[in-house]
Amino acid sequence: MSEVYVASFKLHLVCSNCLRRSSRTVDVPDVEDAPTDVDDFVYSGMMNRLRFSCGSCQGLIAEVVGVDPLPLPAGMGKREGVAA
Repeated sequence: MSEVYVASFKLHLVCSNCLRRSSRTVDVPDVEDAPTDVDDFVYSGMMNRLRFSCGSCQGLIAEVVGVDPLPLPAGMGKREGVAA
């Protein structure tokens, strides 16, 4: 059975070393107290568990400069009336 997600976000990042801009997508699994909007995601602490490595300089620290909500791809979202 495939994993069920309740939200998806696009993080906009800037490497603290070389200032290269990048982005990554984060899918939020259906767990208790899972963040479902941008404010909940930013304050949830979920970003603290994410790892970063710059593709240009291999720097390990990035600044988050934006977070956008994304639509869930078909078949990945929580389905009404179906236990996960």
